[in-house]
Amino acid sequence: MMSPLELAGLASASYQDKPTIEAGNAHVAATIRDGVFYPAFRGSATRLDWYSDFGAIATPGIYGSADLGRVHPMFFADACAILPLVLAAAGALPIWPIGHSKGGGDAELLAALLVCLAPGRLAGYTSFGKPRTAALGNVRLAALLGDAAGADYRHNHDPVPLVPGGFVHVRPTTPIGVRHWLADLNPFDDHFMAAYQAALALPAQASSVT
Repeated sequence: MMSPLELAGLASASYQDKPTIEAGNAHVAATIRDGVFYPAFRGSATRLDWYSDFGAIATPGIYGSADLGRVHPMFFADACAILPLVLAAAGALPIWPIGHSKGGGDAELLAALLVCLAPGRLAGYTSFGKPRTAALGNVRLAALLGDAAGADYRHNHDPVPLVPGGFVHVRPTTPIGVRHWLADLNPFDDHFMAAYQAALALPAQASSVT
């Protein structure tokens, strides 16, 4: 199993590496390690990405026979578009989605679709600075993913995990990092992937499990 720091490295690389899988607004750099397929979703890179991080109107999460309840529309559209391509690329391997920021939202809803439409294929999922994906009152998503391995990391005062309004997280975020008063002047500094990697490299974090 890859460490949180190694997974963070894959999430960071998704911004620089040429995507191996693309569909709609989902961009994935995939890696196979120790018999597990890791699709790393690129995070927010355009104004539209950032806009949808902070504001969205929930949509019914219905795709085929899957029903995720009411969810974030952009992340759901990305997950639906990329699902068949991820399954084709992964073959018979178990799948562990990863993502930072918007990419974490994509990863979470892909994980939920895997639970519904490809039982037994989800190995876990991990996110870094992920916005909320489930509309208020949606208990369906938590029921689908409550037992999934992995974690949703929030670095210090990263504001992105607190949005959009009217949505909630599927599982509690895992706090990481050591605060410094200067960082409070611009909490968005806590959102950058490099900050997550530095925090996870600290001795207290580096030995933790995903």
